[in-house]
Amino acid sequence: MEDKLVCEKCGKETKRKSNRQRQCPRCRKKHQKEADIRKWTKYYQRNKEKVKNLAKKQKKALYELRRRHPTEYKSIYDKIR
Repeated sequence: MEDKLVCEKCGKETKRKSNRQRQCPRCRKKHQKEADIRKWTKYYQRNKEKVKNLAKKQKKALYELRRRHPTEYKSIYDKIR
C-alpha cells in the first residue's frame, strides 16, 4: 500500500517517504532555507561581535596568504567564489 500525503504548504498530493513528513520535497527545500535564514539571523543577533571578529580574522588570513603565496591564493579564492 502506497502512502499519500497532502503538502501543508501547497496542497499538492505526493508520495510519503517518512512517517513525520508534512511537506512535498519542493516545499521542504523552501522551508529549510527559510529556517536556516531565521537560525542564522538569530545567531547573528546574539553574537554580533563574535561574527565580526571572525570575519576580520578570515580577511586577515586571506590577505596573509595572498601576500606570501600568490598562486595558492588565486586557486583558493576561485574555490570560495
